[in-house]
Amino acid sequence: MGDLFSVAAFNDRGPIKSWSQMEGVNSHNCRLVPEPHCDPAMPKPIHLHGSGDLVADVRALLVRHGVDPDRLRKNAAIAYEAILTASHDFFDWTRNGTVGPWIARAFEFAKRMWGAHRVASIVLHIDEYTPHMHVVVVPLVQRIFKRRPAQGMTWTLNGRSVAGPGEFQKVHDEYAEAMASLGLKRGLSGSKAKYRPYASELADLNQQKAAAAAAEAEAYRVAEQHREADRQRQAESAEKAAELDRLKAAYEIERRQMSEDRDRVRRQAAWLKREKERIDEKRKLTDVALEEASAERLAMEEALDALMPTIKAAIAFRTGLQGLPVARLPAETADVLRNVDRFDRAARQIMIPDNDRLSEYHRQQMLRVREGR
Repeated sequence: MGDLFSVAAFNDRGPIKSWSQMEGVNSHNCRLVPEPHCDPAMPKPIHLHGSGDLVADVRALLVRHGVDPDRLRKNAAIAYEAILTASHDFFDWTRNGTVGPWIARAFEFAKRMWGAHRVASIVLHIDEYTPHMHVVVVPLVQRIFKRRPAQGMTWTLNGRSVAGPGEFQKVHDEYAEAMASLGLKRGLSGSKAKYRPYASELADLNQQKAAAAAAEAEAYRVAEQHREADRQRQAESAEKAAELDRLKAAYEIERRQMSEDRDRVRRQAAWLKREKERIDEKRKLTDVALEEASAERLAMEEALDALMPTIKAAIAFRTGLQGLPVARLPAETADVLRNVDRFDRAARQIMIPDNDRLSEYHRQQMLRVREGR
C-alpha cells in the first residue's frame, strides 16, 4: 500500500446562492432521489449535525444570528459545501481503529475550522466508493456597518470568510494536521490536482463507457456494412460464376453443334465430290457411247446409201415382173423373184429406230423401202 492522503475540497459548483440550489444539495446529501453510483446495501446517509432538512436548518441558523433569510442580498453566497475524505485505501473496513477515529476527527475539525455556530449540516456518506462527509458552512461574520454604527457588531454574510484568498490552503493544512496521527499525509501544496466526487468520476466513466459503446456500435455497424458488402460481392461473384458456367455450357453445346454441322458438311462435301466423280465418269462413258453410236449411225447411213440404188432397181424389177406367171419363167428368173420377195418381206420387218442415230432422210428412205415404194 502506498502513501495515504487526507483530502479536503469544496463543491466544484461553487457557493450555494439560492434556496432552490440548496434544495438540490439536500436532495443529494439525504438521498431523496436514488443515485445509480450508490450501494443500496450500505447504510443510508448519517446526519452527524442538522435535522436532514438543509433549507430549514440554514434559515434557522440565519434567524438565530439576526439575519433575515428572505432579505438576503441578490446573488449573495448563502452557504458553501465542503467535502472531507481520504484516500480510498485508507477506508479498509477490516482494519480496526481507522474509520471511527476518522469520523470523529473530521467532525471535530469541521466545527473547529469554520466554527460550530456556522456549520448548518454535516452528513456522512458510506454508501459510495469512498466514505466522505458533506459539511455545509454558512459564511457568517460580525462587523460594524459604517452607515449604522449605532447598531454595534452585527452578523452578516461574507463569502470571503470561507473562500477568500488563502482559505483553501488553510483548510488543507489544518485538515492534514488533524489527520496526521491516523497516518494520512497532506497532498502537495500548490498541486493542480482536485478532489472529484466518485459520482463525477462515475459519470465520466459512464460517459467513457457510452463513448466506447458508441464506438463499438459504430465499429460493429461498419463491420456489418463490410460483411454485407462481402456478402453482396460473394453473391455477385456466385451469380457471375453461375452465368459464366451457363455461358460455358451454351458455348459447349454450340461448339458441339458446330462440330457436328462441320462434320455433316464435310460428309456432304465428300458425298458430292464422289457423286460428281461418278457423274463425270458416267458422262465420260455416255460421251464414249454417243461417239460409238454416232460412228455406227454414220456407217449405217453409208451402207444404206450404198444399198439404195440396188434396192430401187430390185423394186422396179419386181414391179415390172408382177403379173407374170412364175411357172412360165426360167428357173433362174423364178429364183430371183423369190429372193426379191423375201427381201421385201424382210425389209417390211425392219424396225426403224426412234432415236437420233439416223437422219430424217434415211428414215424416210427406210420407210419407203418397207412400204415397197
